[in-house]
Amino acid sequence: MASLRKYFFEESNAKNTTIVNLSADATAIGWDYFQLGSVLREGHWKAGHLRTTTELWIEGQVFGLIRANSVLQTPCETA
Repeated sequence: MASLRKYFFEESNAKNTTIVNLSADATAIGWDYFQLGSVLREGHWKAGHLRTTTELWIEGQVFGLIRANSVLQTPCETA
């Protein structure tokens, strides 16, 4: 089991790549957690760019690939 936490700050130009290599009889569970800016400031993360890729490989063959590419230009709403 893996839990990965990443923090990106205002006007970041961030790129994240996670690669998981497994043998044929292996199992895995995990998640990524991204925090954009500081939660201590209202209206945080007004601008920036985040690219993320997650690859799953089994026995040297690509099994799954997830990519996200986002230009962030407006602040997140807080409840």
